[in-house]
This record gives sequence, C-alpha cells and structure tokens, in this order.
Amino acid sequence: MKQLFQSIIVVFVLAILIVAQTNDWRTMDRVNIENKLSPTALREGLNQITRTSSGDEVNLYVHVKNRQIIRWQAKDRNGRKLVITHHEITRTNDDKISSKTDVLKCVESKRVCYVIG
Repeated sequence: MKQLFQSIIVVFVLAILIVAQTNDWRTMDRVNIENKLSPTALREGLNQITRTSSGDEVNLYVHVKNRQIIRWQAKDRNGRKLVITHHEITRTNDDKISSKTDVLKCVESKRVCYVIG
C-alpha cells in the first residue's frame, strides 16, 4: 500500500512538471511580418518569408497558388519541419468601438510567433 501511494505521488508530480513546461504562445517573442506578405512580393510556389536568429534559426515559408497563401511551413536550420500553430487575438481600442484582429503563426518549439495581420 505504501509503495502504491508513493507511485501515485510520483506520477502526480511528473504530470504537474510536464504541464508546467508547455509553451504558452501568449508569452513568446513576436515578429511582425505583415509587410513581407503583400501580394506583389509573393510569387507562385514556395516563398521564404523570414529567417529569425534567436538562439536557433527558424526559416518561415509560405506556399502560394493563384496569389493566395495555401500553406505555412517552418523549418529549423537543419531542414527539419517544425509544428506551426494558428492563433487569433482581437484587440479593442479605448473607445470600445473599433477592434483589430491579429493573426499569429507560432513555432512553439522555438518560442517565436509571427504577426501576419
């Protein structure tokens, strides 16, 4: 019984540690890339948007077809694909009438978010 109780405590502590280590996109570094996404700057196919050097390099790409962005892709400096998450933030001004929605693409393993509009 004592060993079972100790095992339960160890599993509980490990679960808390794992949850505490997850990256929260709200606290990540933000890079504004709105000006790099103009339709005139993008060509058909794969476009490299940015290379960020924050400890590790992240290369951010967009796939363009018919002048529309169809897919986002991020790779580290070794060419391995990284997971990208999508988040939207609605901000209201002091007058509470006008609001702006920011769209973020975050690479959580590298702790950076890109503001795209």
